[in-house]
Amino acid sequence: MPHNYNDVLPYVTAYTSIIAGGFAHTAVDTVKQYRTSQGQRFTALGDLLMWIHVKQAPIIAGTVLLWIGFVGLILLQGADWGAAFFVGYSIDSFADLYWFEPGSMLS
Repeated sequence: MPHNYNDVLPYVTAYTSIIAGGFAHTAVDTVKQYRTSQGQRFTALGDLLMWIHVKQAPIIAGTVLLWIGFVGLILLQGADWGAAFFVGYSIDSFADLYWFEPGSMLS
C-alpha cells in the first residue's frame, strides 16, 4: 500500500535533524580541540582516516545511540525537528561525557 509523502516527511526531517545535532556537537568539539592544540595540526585526509580507524567503536556506538534517540523521540513526543536536533546534540554530548572518555570500554 503506497504511503502519502506528507505522512513520511516529518519523520525524515526529524531523523535528519537528529543526525545534524550529532554532527553539530562533533563540530563544536573539533573547533574547541583545534583552538587548544597549539603545536599539533590535523591534516585532513591522513589523520581523519586514522582517527576513524582508532575511534570506530565509539562511532558505531554513537550511531546506535542516535537511532535509539530517534525511536524514543518519535514514541514519546512525535516528529518535531527542533526537539530532534537537540536530542541528537544532547545524546552525542552525553556519550562523550560518560562513555567515550579515555579509559572507558568504548574509547
